[in-house]
Amino acid sequence: MWPRGRTLSANPGFPLPLVDNPYAAPVGALHAPSDIKPDWYAVTPLKLVVLSMCTLNVYLLYWHYSQWSKLKERRGDDSMPWARALFSIFFVTRLFEEVRAAGGMRGASLAAGPLAAGFIVVQVLDRVAGRVDLGPLGLVGLIAPFLIVPVQNEINAQLREADAAADLNGRFGAGNILAMCIGTPILILAFIGTFMPAE
Repeated sequence: MWPRGRTLSANPGFPLPLVDNPYAAPVGALHAPSDIKPDWYAVTPLKLVVLSMCTLNVYLLYWHYSQWSKLKERRGDDSMPWARALFSIFFVTRLFEEVRAAGGMRGASLAAGPLAAGFIVVQVLDRVAGRVDLGPLGLVGLIAPFLIVPVQNEINAQLREADAAADLNGRFGAGNILAMCIGTPILILAFIGTFMPAE
């Protein structure tokens, strides 16, 4: 037996360290999933709902685009975030599942499937309402941001878990205020037009 600390090598210039168990797994700087910081688009639920409603869900397109862009940056794939945002009803299930998986044990409680299904149904009904007079049901699209809130809460929890001081993007910037000023009168007119009796 060789004493501890000695090396055995056919080439003295490249000594091989002796180990107690040559079949043991190598020890290295392996990164566990918990060591990888999540990278999602952060926004507070209040800001998400307010901007979505005041822009008649145009903000949700931006939300989907931002989340897919973050995933693309993290993975380095060749996906097209703008297309996945524009056709969100085809990709929302996968996005919600990605968020749930990234949350590990805590994220397992996120009802990704039912939330995605609800989002798809609401979006389809909203498209139908744009072509057929459904009365008050024509405002069904405004439910969509509330189905995304649980997903955003999970995203924010992941960001805060990785960094307790993470900025969750709760302030309304100048662009947000401008969008609200333009969209709010349109939202009010939509409410009035929906509840006015047809002649």
